[in-house]
Amino acid sequence: MGAQVSVHGAADGYGSVSGDYWPEFARMAVVNLLAVVSPGPDFAIVLK
Repeated sequence: MGAQVSVHGAADGYGSVSGDYWPEFARMAVVNLLAVVSPGPDFAIVLK
């Protein structure tokens, strides 16, 4: 029988597609970092 090919096209599932996730991961990490660092809406109430 033939070799089984995964959905991503590589036989082991870790082909060139796995490298395409890094820019999206980096983008989400930066957004998450900004959300953690920025003050919340209660910060304006504390300043009053």
